[in-house]
Amino acid sequence: MFERRKTFENRGAGRERITLGIATDGGISPDEALRESVATLLRQFRVFANYYPSDGYDDEDKGRKRSNVLIPPDIYERALEEVKLSFRAYNCLRRYGIRKVGQLLEMDEGDLLGIRNFGGKSLQELVECLQMGGYLPPGEEVYPGDGACSG
Repeated sequence: MFERRKTFENRGAGRERITLGIATDGGISPDEALRESVATLLRQFRVFANYYPSDGYDDEDKGRKRSNVLIPPDIYERALEEVKLSFRAYNCLRRYGIRKVGQLLEMDEGDLLGIRNFGGKSLQELVECLQMGGYLPPGEEVYPGDGACSG
């Protein structure tokens, strides 16, 4: 059960306060029931937090096209260092503001090749390293490489 009341905090700005009432059968405490409920809600809402509109563009990302494929949060949040790129490729991506694996996975070939000093060889290396790390499915080599990944 819950109760919703209007409040007037911060000099008249209209806000609402929701009061939750928690009842359990005694198997777990109300605090534990609340913690479990919050954890369940967070897992469910991650789907929405990771969704991007179908046009694929996000104003905050300098007009870069973003994938609307859901990337699991544990993969998205992994550090760029885990990809084990050469220093040159790594530094190009860092200078561009890429810090996480998920940011890489959201970009397409055109976005990556548009990064200063990130050319075909760097792209080839990146694809190989992402495949070796299990971030991309192995299969046909779109950019056949020379094994430059330092994994």
